Amino acid sequence: MFGTAADRLAAALAAYERDFASRIKDLTNVDAESARAIVREANTIVRESGLGTALAPTLIEHVKHWPTWCKRDDFQDWVGFPATSIYATAEKRDKEEVLGALFTYNNERYGIRFCEGTTSLPDGTADHGGKVDFLWNGDAVLGVSVFLESGEFGKWCWRDVHIFKVGEWAKDLLEIAAHIKKDEGSAIRRRSEHDAIERAKNIRLR
Repeated sequence: MFGTAADRLAAALAAYERDFASRIKDLTNVDAESARAIVREANTIVRESGLGTALAPTLIEHVKHWPTWCKRDDFQDWVGFPATSIYATAEKRDKEEVLGALFTYNNERYGIRFCEGTTSLPDGTADHGGKVDFLWNGDAVLGVSVFLESGEFGKWCWRDVHIFKVGEWAKDLLEIAAHIKKDEGSAIRRRSEHDAIERAKNIRLR
């Protein structure tokens, strides 16, 4: 279902790879202006391909509760894409919250590393930001800075690229995001049904 569009995108991304990789091969010889151009191009590719939004908000919003949910017996029912061998953890490091998740998709081992932090601004408000890395076989292949949208239901959204290594992982990330979006409606229905069942346990009408 997702293969045709994802295949076309993978082919388009591959066309960028030769030129992009050759220009960043030896960064010691790249001046500041050339470096900025490379960063701008990476941001353009990640934005126009949909990889940025596939990672944040789509994937990070989906997995951010996994460290807690993975303890549930029905955890797999809440995973919105065909992932297996899932491991997730969350911990505090100084002023940061660090989330890690590993999973297998399409016979490949992927992961998420999310570092969240809060900075106090001069006006007394707090700026919520962080970094998200997408891992492929232990190697970070896409990394973006993120910010938390304002509002009660704000999501983590990507802002700038700090890691980008073109590869076959891009097709899988887009497929994963497509699965998650398709499952969102079903997930809302399941949560509503679960809530009704739990509340009904404490109600006696007769």
